[in-house]
Amino acid sequence: MPQPQWERNFPVREYNYTHTQPQWLDASPVVSRSPLALARTCASCGQRKELCKCRICFSCQKSMLLRRHHCRKCWQAVCPDCREKVRYVHMLSEPMKVCDGCALPRGIVTLCRAKGHDHLWGLYVLQRATEMPNICIAPSCSTQSYHSVCPQCGLPTITTRLHQERVICFGARGSVKTTDSVKYLEAREFALRCAAVDECSAREMERSFRVWFPRFQEIFAFPKLSCAAEAQHLLLSVVSSAVAYEYGNFPNLLMSHSDVPYARLLKLLRSTSRYSVFEAPGKVKFITFPGTHNYRTFAVNMRCGRIRRQVWSQLIDGATALFDTTNAEFHRVCGGVRLLWEDYVHQGFTREADEAALPIEQLASDVCQNGYRLVLSGHSLGGAVAQLVAIRMLRAYPGIFKDNLKCISIGAPLIGNYQLAQCVERWWVAI
Repeated sequence: MPQPQWERNFPVREYNYTHTQPQWLDASPVVSRSPLALARTCASCGQRKELCKCRICFSCQKSMLLRRHHCRKCWQAVCPDCREKVRYVHMLSEPMKVCDGCALPRGIVTLCRAKGHDHLWGLYVLQRATEMPNICIAPSCSTQSYHSVCPQCGLPTITTRLHQERVICFGARGSVKTTDSVKYLEAREFALRCAAVDECSAREMERSFRVWFPRFQEIFAFPKLSCAAEAQHLLLSVVSSAVAYEYGNFPNLLMSHSDVPYARLLKLLRSTSRYSVFEAPGKVKFITFPGTHNYRTFAVNMRCGRIRRQVWSQLIDGATALFDTTNAEFHRVCGGVRLLWEDYVHQGFTREADEAALPIEQLASDVCQNGYRLVLSGHSLGGAVAQLVAIRMLRAYPGIFKDNLKCISIGAPLIGNYQLAQCVERWWVAI
């Protein structure tokens, strides 16, 4: 039985596709498609493609020399830099080069803006698989393109692809005006973020997490945590650990473009090369230490020596009640004082914790007088420094920080020997 065919009003190319093969062997498979273009004419000047003399790129508005191209979808004259993306123009045709404007996945971008705070797994997969464009850092502009500089306002752009590092770069042609504009946006975002966090209460924070995790997924993800507040602090510490690397850039702008929605619950109080201080609703402060990211921190990791530390009590009769005095293994009498513990720690990590110069007295005052809770966190090297600083704070003010201090380390290396781990596990269960 022959396969029925339709009329052909234009030249047709024959293709053999697997999904269009007939179920019988007598007929020859013929698939018709639409022509590439009814008229290969430039959309800017109206001339044929071969006779086009356009000298201005339609996408970036730059001057072009003799070498110019035309987008295979909108047929605008563009420069070679704006015609690098390959997309499907016709359903049965091969991918063709189009301009940056036609290459934008507008459907996915529209769905991302309309979804609100809901997490859609199908949209998440599409965002990860698609070559997502960049977006202008100015909230009033929000122009999407594949350029490093916004074609509308001239400000830098950052990527919108999920789980990608976002760094604001000015490039070699960055002007003073552009730098001042970005600094103004950073200050404006800081003011708006501070106002939003100050107005948000602990109850509203809990309600926000229930919108993002309606079935308490954050508790099921970390079964060893005792309550939802600890899980929320862990998630916020992950955000602060990522932002701690951006102390030299514009951390508030980067938090506003974060992939995680609960990043808007943090406001930045202080940002230095050693540590950053954040505050969340409910009087919670996050002290975060950056990890290995430059030559200085790389040199810290290379200091692999060991430092011996000894902790002695006062007179024999004045042993503090914090420590367990029943085990004679950790107590030696020497000249009227008692040795409580002795351990070895990493030389580079210990020196980095010393040079951080964290104001422990001020933090103790915040806990006692203002009722703050502290969460120390860090990734990699920052996690090791956070552990050493937490031990130091607990040794200095054991009665204040024992119930109001948490330490969360992410991918941290070992900081000491077995004796240090045994002492910490025996005396401070909360660390």
